[in-house]
Amino acid sequence: MKKILLSAFALFGTGCETLANDPYFSQFIPTIKFDSLQVNEVNFQEIDTEFVFAINNPNSVGLDIDQFSYSLAFSDIDWLDGDNPDGLLLNASGESKVSLPTHIVFSELYDMVQASRGADSLPFGLTGDFGIRLDSSTLVTEDSSATNSSEGEVFVLPYDADGAFPALRRPNFSFQKLRVMSASLSAVELSLVFDVENDHASNLIFQRFSYDLDLGGSSTISGVADNLEEIIHGIDEEGAEDTNRKLRIPITIDSLSVISSLWSVFSGGGQLDLGFSAVSDVDTPFGLVALNIDETGNVDVELQ
Repeated sequence: MKKILLSAFALFGTGCETLANDPYFSQFIPTIKFDSLQVNEVNFQEIDTEFVFAINNPNSVGLDIDQFSYSLAFSDIDWLDGDNPDGLLLNASGESKVSLPTHIVFSELYDMVQASRGADSLPFGLTGDFGIRLDSSTLVTEDSSATNSSEGEVFVLPYDADGAFPALRRPNFSFQKLRVMSASLSAVELSLVFDVENDHASNLIFQRFSYDLDLGGSSTISGVADNLEEIIHGIDEEGAEDTNRKLRIPITIDSLSVISSLWSVFSGGGQLDLGFSAVSDVDTPFGLVALNIDETGNVDVELQ
């Protein structure tokens, strides 16, 4: 088993850069690189991720990670820092994956990082170091009577990573109008139009709406709407507000009792007090994400 001479290795750890290029000593030094940002779960409220590092241990024995410090920033604004003292072990003669798990509530992040609006992601920076403990199995001292040879020395491996972090914003809905497309005593075809604020740089596609529509408290219509329009982003390339942000939900009413009770509105216009609740699958830059919608209010009824 190869061992490292402690006095020389310690010099490297304290800033002797010449040893970093020494072909003999460099073969024993673990190397670290940022591997990936792993998204475990994301919705419109929060996200669970792991910042994954790959550490290569060239030594024939496993090594202890004695410390793991980190400082995380978004858009150059400090967000989180700390130290993970949990004992971790690097595999012998090969690569080990070490991760920093994070849970972030988007509203808290956006309150701090105002520049996030109109973007699909935020730039992140992650810095810190891993402290690798080298003990008597991997090194010897020039003085065999040294008292710390069994506990070893901690060698610091700094890291500096950056990249793009998902920035998922909940779209905001508001009633615009309830349009009567056609009306007869047997069926009424409606189009419920929403104004939608989409603060992403990308468009959103609502693939499916499973909804319950409360019509003035007199009855509830349930249904499913598919193949809805794509909602373009709320800010264009020049930064101006985009006006074409409408979502139209087609609704069919074939209940004679409902048509009868609301015929005067369907045939002559007016206002209705609506309650709309729905669950939709939204195609976002980060895959399909479920969205719950719950809107109430007075809506103008417009004849086609």
